[in-house]
Amino acid sequence: MARRFDLGYAPEGWDALLTFMRGEKVGEEVLERAGLVVPRQHGGGFYDRFRGRLLFAIRDLQGRVVAFGGRALGDESPKYLNSPETPLYSKGQMLYGMDLAREAIRTQNRALLVEGYLDCVTAHQYGFAETVAALGTAFTPAQLALLRR
Repeated sequence: MARRFDLGYAPEGWDALLTFMRGEKVGEEVLERAGLVVPRQHGGGFYDRFRGRLLFAIRDLQGRVVAFGGRALGDESPKYLNSPETPLYSKGQMLYGMDLAREAIRTQNRALLVEGYLDCVTAHQYGFAETVAALGTAFTPAQLALLRR
């Protein structure tokens, strides 16, 4: 399931991703626009948005990663942290796991809507391939239209 859903982990360090991506010749501006790093409030530079979290890749209908959701593994607050909205990602327009559930929804003529990332992954693990999750506390008309397609 971890590979199927592209689950990952962001290390605890304040700049682990930033340091790695610099080595890959990816600039800070690109990482900021993608929502992966956040500008420091005092002084210059950036820090990793998702440090110390279990990561859920949010993919579009073609399976391309467009955002991330991160869950704290301890008592940190907030429990969940999501990518900011970008030109590629609008949480009210997407459903988590839709790229994987699409065919099952079509063939079974039904969808199982759950609350969160872990609920969706767990449902798939137990054979409910038609499962998707809303990306937030509200279920939008655009998400309903996506299911009806």
